[in-house]
Amino acid sequence: MHLAQQLLATRHALDSTYVRLNLSVAEHELAHPAGDTADAKAISDVLDRLQSRLGRSR
Repeated sequence: MHLAQQLLATRHALDSTYVRLNLSVAEHELAHPAGDTADAKAISDVLDRLQSRLGRSR
C-alpha cells in the first residue's frame, strides 16, 4: 500500500507540473501572440490549444 501511495503522489505532482507548464505557455502566447495583434481569435486559438493539450494528459 505504501508504494501505491507514493506512485499516486508522484502522479499528482507530475499532473500539477504539466498543468502549470501549459498555463505558462498559454500566458506567454497571449502576451506575445504570433501576429502583432492580440485579438479575440488569437486568444480563442490559444485557449483551444491549451484545452486540447490538457485533454491529452489523461
